[in-house]
Amino acid sequence: MRYFVIILFSFFVVQNTLADSITLDGQSGMDDGYTDGNSQNTPRGTETWFYVMCGFSSCTYYGYLKFDLSDISGNVDSVSLKLRRHLPNENVQLYFYRITSDWDETQFTWNNAMTSPDIVPWTTGGGDYNSTKIDSLTNVGLDAYNQDVYCQRGDGGGLTELVQDWVDGTYDNYGIIIKSQILGVGDTVYIYSSENYNETLWPRPKLYVEYTPTQPELNIFRRRKILIESLGVN
Repeated sequence: MRYFVIILFSFFVVQNTLADSITLDGQSGMDDGYTDGNSQNTPRGTETWFYVMCGFSSCTYYGYLKFDLSDISGNVDSVSLKLRRHLPNENVQLYFYRITSDWDETQFTWNNAMTSPDIVPWTTGGGDYNSTKIDSLTNVGLDAYNQDVYCQRGDGGGLTELVQDWVDGTYDNYGIIIKSQILGVGDTVYIYSSENYNETLWPRPKLYVEYTPTQPELNIFRRRKILIESLGVN
């Protein structure tokens, strides 16, 4: 019985050592930008920030964010999105939606997802996305300027569920749109982008993913066999 308990515990340890984590950050493997309702044919994907909303009813911005998940496989255990944002000293709600059409960071505008080699318009101005919220968060704190904000859920929903769907191929990974409500006149929400050259002063967006990668059954069997033999169990 003692050996049986040890083996079961050791199997549990082996399974958990298969877990891995990755931080997606920086100027490679990541696209971001925004669509500009005021300048509808101007690309906004290579600036050092991306706007989310401003304080005029005719001034509409949608933030765009996409991470390369090609190195992730298996079960996604948790996901946390970290953004560095600058905005007025107010509690501002941010909303996250799944983008449903492909887009090019250097080309996309309010009117078009791509412009070369052919023009590919959005179905709806500003971008195509699923209207069901992935998640939302409220920016809180008296000192609201230049703070890190997180979008995170630990119950298997929100971004965690969406990243799992992307990894599984349930949806194509076109990233997320970030929206906000209209603020006071003259107030603007913006988030520092991947194009920022000074990570210390203006941190780029980061996606933290913990996952248990897919392992070939033969590798798992061999690792368990080695473990059992090391315990002296025949």
